[in-house]
Amino acid sequence: MYFTQSYATLYGSLEIQKFKETWQRATARHPILRTALLLRDEPLQVVHAKIEVSIHQEDWRTLPVSEHASRLEDCCKWIGIKEWTWRAHLCGESALICTQNDQHVFVLSMHHVLLDGWSMARLLGETLRDYFASTQNIAHIEIAQARP
Repeated sequence: MYFTQSYATLYGSLEIQKFKETWQRATARHPILRTALLLRDEPLQVVHAKIEVSIHQEDWRTLPVSEHASRLEDCCKWIGIKEWTWRAHLCGESALICTQNDQHVFVLSMHHVLLDGWSMARLLGETLRDYFASTQNIAHIEIAQARP
């Protein structure tokens, strides 16, 4: 299966609950993030009305920094192969990895049939702007509802 994967290194204190809430808002705005593909006689795209965002979390603070790059590569491979079977689930996966007290890596993977690299970069940028706005006591930034 071909999938698109992006990651961002976030420096500074991360409010994990606000980060998850930000991705929940992104999921509400973008139907593609609520999309599952079913393969029966013919492929079927299913867009759920609402889903609960799940972000896999890992803590690597006790690991030597010299191991982080290879662990990130392994984690990206694991995320890439973990869910890419044509079952009744969403075609995306994310992970948040704490590498130091003030540093996290966020990994987002989506099946390419739903989201390409250019679109994923825009989604990641939009959502991170929304997160940073929420941490500065700005309720949210105004982001238009995505067209299906």
